[in-house]
Amino acid sequence: MEQQKRTKQQIKADLDAAGYGHQGAWVVGILLIAAIVFGIGFYFRWQAIRKCDSYEYTKGYGRKTYTLKHKTGRKTYSEKHVSIRFKPEGSKKEYTASVDKSYLFFGEPRVYYMKDDPQDCFIAMPDWLTGQYIPDGKNYDITVAIAGILVLVALYLFIDNIKAKRRAKKGTLKPWKSVKGEPYDDLYSHEISRIPGYKRSWAGAWFGFGMLYALFMTMGGAWTYLALKDPDKNGSFLIPGIIVLMIAQGAPLAIFLTARHLSVRKRSFIKAFMEDEYTAVYTQRKQAAVKLWKIVKHFMQAEPIGTKYKLAYERYWVEKFKGYLEKYR
Repeated sequence: MEQQKRTKQQIKADLDAAGYGHQGAWVVGILLIAAIVFGIGFYFRWQAIRKCDSYEYTKGYGRKTYTLKHKTGRKTYSEKHVSIRFKPEGSKKEYTASVDKSYLFFGEPRVYYMKDDPQDCFIAMPDWLTGQYIPDGKNYDITVAIAGILVLVALYLFIDNIKAKRRAKKGTLKPWKSVKGEPYDDLYSHEISRIPGYKRSWAGAWFGFGMLYALFMTMGGAWTYLALKDPDKNGSFLIPGIIVLMIAQGAPLAIFLTARHLSVRKRSFIKAFMEDEYTAVYTQRKQAAVKLWKIVKHFMQAEPIGTKYKLAYERYWVEKFKGYLEKYR
């Protein structure tokens, strides 16, 4: 017998029940963040390339590596450098340019120098992305790597969403299911597993996110300020500073998303409690629903990862905590 074609409403309901309702928005959001990260990196990469326009350049020769050691406290740190000799055009005097990258012993670097002051010089390497020469010493590929990882994550979510839609059209997509009845046989062992999580709370998590936000904003802001104040000396701090500032925005976003998630769960929980005929014995039904929600939310905060309990209304919550609800009958 041919299977009846499912409606769009049925497919959407299955996707929402299985947690795929907003996956498309996640894909778009992640791709947008990837584009912003890549765009920022490309902008500063191009700015560095344009720096070469005001300099003369020549081929370097006599490349050699050397190591500088400095002691901080009891520890000794080593830095590998590469020095390249060069002669400005029309000059018989030889100058040296150096950079703290040992891999420059290979490849075809150029030495860019100011015509009136050859000591104002830097080494540049061919840029794999643009084909232009770019000043060495700054890692512009960090943003490319981050953007690439984000694109891969978005691609995975996109493919996963397509597969979920195919299963939903066939009616084989299984929704998340709340546990019916008491999920644990050994309640004593379960209580033991909850002990490490007793001090957890949503308020504590949000406070922690707030502290991380303050820390990352301070660090990223300081790096960005140093880079803008003295680009020649501290220009390498600019991209890391911007990346740290962008990462910092994840803290308020996490607070907003978790608070919204908790609010949605709360509304769904109270609504399900109010609609369940099993709870009709409570004369103060709304107050009982709110009280049970607070108890269940607090209970779930101590649950270990992979718990069989779910933060959703089920009758076993009423049975488990009915002693707290007696006054609402």
